[in-house]
Amino acid sequence: MELTLTAGCWIKFCMYLTKVICLYNYCFITLLEERRSLGRPRSRWKDNFKMDLQEVGWGGMNWIDLAQDRDNWRALVNGIINLQFS
Repeated sequence: MELTLTAGCWIKFCMYLTKVICLYNYCFITLLEERRSLGRPRSRWKDNFKMDLQEVGWGGMNWIDLAQDRDNWRALVNGIINLQFS
């Protein structure tokens, strides 16, 4: 039993093979050779908020739990606003 390929099957196979090669080149060559950006890492919102908590004196608290308590959260936010604008 011999396997014969028609012209249409051969063209489809070649197109598939080129897609696989292009995907391989993109994933394993381009992405692995990319360098990270130089300089200091970008600051995130969470990092800025943790620094604000330390400035106000609430640095030891878990800010996620604090955000769930509405009264303490409002007091904290007002304290930070007063610190920034005074």
